[in-house]
Amino acid sequence: MEVFCTVDICRKEGPALSTEKVFLGRLSESLVAKYLVQKKSLELLARNLHLGWGEVDILAKDPQTQERWIVEVRGKRDFSREPVDWLSARKIERLRKLAHYLCLKSGVPHQVLFVQVHLKMILEKPEGTVVKASIEEYEV
Repeated sequence: MEVFCTVDICRKEGPALSTEKVFLGRLSESLVAKYLVQKKSLELLARNLHLGWGEVDILAKDPQTQERWIVEVRGKRDFSREPVDWLSARKIERLRKLAHYLCLKSGVPHQVLFVQVHLKMILEKPEGTVVKASIEEYEV
C-alpha cells in the first residue's frame, strides 16, 4: 500500500534525534501508527512499551474483537533485502513470547504483526515531515 502523509516525529521531551537510524525508526513508527488508526481502524494503546525483557514498538487494539496487536516496525531506505531478512528468528520468537506474556497478564489474545516501511521520499517542511512510503504487513 502506498501512503503519502505528514507526520510529527519531534519528541517534546527526551534526547534529540541523534542518528539517521533513530530518525528513520521514529519516522517509520509514526507513519505506521497513523496507518493502523486510519486504515485498519485500530486503537493505539502504547508506543515503545518497555517490558523487563523486551520492547513493543506499538501496542494496538481492535475495538470490535478486543484483540491486541503487538506491532514490530522496520523502516528502511534499502530495498535490496527481503522482508524475511529484516527480522531474525530470535526476534520473532521474542515477539511471540511477549504476546504470550501479555495474553496471560490481561486474559486477552495478542497477535504479532510485522510492518515493514519502504521510505521512498522524506521532505522536511514547516508543517512537519512529508513522507512517501510503501507499507507491507505480515503476521508472524
